[in-house]
Amino acid sequence: MSISQWIVAIAVVASALTGSPGRIGSRSAVDSQGTVSSEPPPGDLFSISSGPVDDPDIVSSPCIPVVGREITLAARVRGPGKHPVEVRFLLKATGQENVLLPAKPGPQPKSDKAAPYVEYRAVWKPTKTGIYTLTVQVDPDNKSGDKFTKNNTASVTLPVTWRELHVLAWGAQRHMKWITATNGSRAGDDPPRPEVDYWHRRGVLMLGYMYTVQDEVMKLKDKDFVDRTVQRAGRYASSGCDGLLIDETGSYPNAEGLEFIRRFGAAYDKIREQHAGLRVYNWIAGPLNREELEVARRNRHLLMGETYEAIHARNSPTFPRFVAQRVAKLASVNPWEEAGPGGIIALGVGGDCGVTFRPQIENAVRLCRRLGPDLPGICYYGVEYPKAGKPYAGSLQAFLDGLTIKYFIQPVLSVNENDIWPENPAPAAGEKITVHVRVHNIGGVAARNVEARMYARSASTNARLLLSKIVIPQIGNGTQVLEEKKGLVDTYKMIGGTKHPVAHWNEGRTVRVFLNQALIEAAWTPKQAGYYRLEVELEPSSGHTLLEGFAAKILPIARAGGAP
Repeated sequence: MSISQWIVAIAVVASALTGSPGRIGSRSAVDSQGTVSSEPPPGDLFSISSGPVDDPDIVSSPCIPVVGREITLAARVRGPGKHPVEVRFLLKATGQENVLLPAKPGPQPKSDKAAPYVEYRAVWKPTKTGIYTLTVQVDPDNKSGDKFTKNNTASVTLPVTWRELHVLAWGAQRHMKWITATNGSRAGDDPPRPEVDYWHRRGVLMLGYMYTVQDEVMKLKDKDFVDRTVQRAGRYASSGCDGLLIDETGSYPNAEGLEFIRRFGAAYDKIREQHAGLRVYNWIAGPLNREELEVARRNRHLLMGETYEAIHARNSPTFPRFVAQRVAKLASVNPWEEAGPGGIIALGVGGDCGVTFRPQIENAVRLCRRLGPDLPGICYYGVEYPKAGKPYAGSLQAFLDGLTIKYFIQPVLSVNENDIWPENPAPAAGEKITVHVRVHNIGGVAARNVEARMYARSASTNARLLLSKIVIPQIGNGTQVLEEKKGLVDTYKMIGGTKHPVAHWNEGRTVRVFLNQALIEAAWTPKQAGYYRLEVELEPSSGHTLLEGFAAKILPIARAGGAP
């Protein structure tokens, strides 16, 4: 596949995953003014569609499901037909058995701006990661005698990832599809119950907005600040919020800043004791002090490190160096957790903290992923709200949804210089050597049928010799600890045709398998002395994203007999 073909394929997949607005529950889905018609075709009893992005008819809760956890699937069945009617949810993913779920109707028909509907639901516990196609089938055998059956099925994309992702867009971004948490109300205001219900139906966590500014906090007595903060968190919990979003808590390591962090930590220690179920997302604007990291560790907060290329690129030696420092601190928050460390980058993408130039935004996301491969998500800050009537397709919201798919949900593959090593680091001409390569998957789902090529290129002639072309059956996600009856002595384990690196202890009987890495190798007998460049290339595919698809390492080959 050529590079241009690959780019087109990626665009097609991204378009399918981000979806498009509109309901097909009537004579026409959406007219030129963006208005949904509620007049059904003659004889049309039932209809189903994906619905618009900001009010979808087919949803999952959570929005981005996690393997091994129960999820709720829901679909609004529209039309004047009699309920209950048979509704089924069909889930398909490449290389996996189909899943067919019967759905049950809600208690009463409801109405909105489109046709009346009844919501049908089913519960599913996925056992494997993947990007599924969820198809809703209404009255599949047409027992109702519906004369217009073309709109009795609709499909959407449903990714199931190996761990929980944290994807936020600051504010109530209803026109974004792949977000997992939101702050909808102003600081201190209890969110209206309809707003809480709206986000919960979409499988998005509702966060109470806590605005905590150091200068204001330090005017209060210690006990007053703690009591007010705990009481405010309790009111949010009573209003149905799933967690808290704390703004402006970054401090500098001076006397007042450290005292503020101490007070802040005392307040959130109490919140954890009294409201253990609240998820806390803490926006850090300062340098991520050691004391702030400790508060996050003991209270299991998710930190969001403020990262604005438009600002920090001017105040740091280089922007990549600033991101590297940021990532290193965020990755230190509970890194042993199965779902990864408790920190993500909060990336400025507009307003006074970023630019909306899309190639620059994507380049910044790639940089964050390359330097922080273990961070479990991202926050997009400064996303402008769409103008009324503006379509989702082509919008900044659709573009950011596409980046989430491309760099967090899909398989994301990388290989670098440190992943290439010859078995003999100082071979001579005429000696057979084995070249080993490690390929990483840092994405949300497993990669399948990854093509890789290994080469040896002469530095003097530039001639390149193909050493091996390999298809890796699968590169999974995360790690797995296994107990072996016999002590394992190898440094790898074969699973499903893929060789994975391992670490073992307890005399080899306890083994950690790195499912997110695959080992490949090639044999080579260099005929002449000189310097060679060992190269590995990963083949582009619409099924995965190449974060780093090429790597090389120089290898000197001595003359036969030992002279260099």
